[in-house]
Amino acid sequence: MPDWEEHEKPSMPGSPASLVHSIPVRIAYACVAVLIGLTGGLGAGLLAANLPAIAGQLSLTSMQATWLPAAYVMVSVTANLLVYKFRQQYGIRLFAELGLGMYAALAWVLSPSLMDAGDWRTLYLFEGGWRCVRWPPWWCSSCQ
Repeated sequence: MPDWEEHEKPSMPGSPASLVHSIPVRIAYACVAVLIGLTGGLGAGLLAANLPAIAGQLSLTSMQATWLPAAYVMVSVTANLLVYKFRQQYGIRLFAELGLGMYAALAWVLSPSLMDAGDWRTLYLFEGGWRCVRWPPWWCSSCQ
């Protein structure tokens, strides 16, 4: 259990703590929040902006094409609820370890096809992510 002061402890198990941070750390957290907000909205914006081109390439009617953003939003909402429920029951650390492990597995599976395509830059990005996930291993407490 972390060494929290009484006012910093979470109100219920699995919920986030109310930690006291210095001003520079708060500013850094705010910058990360803005970055995540912008990149999260970027995917939906790119989909909406390119919807006519996507519909044309797939020979979709306008009614069929309007289901693409709806499907995108439905997946986002479902994933958000899943993350919240998982964090409440098992903790964010286990969720992060499983998510990074799946990312590493995906990078390992996709690496051979990227080598065949000659896309070295993407291959190096996948391999770099895989290396970051593998070290330090979750079971090695003295390595962390």
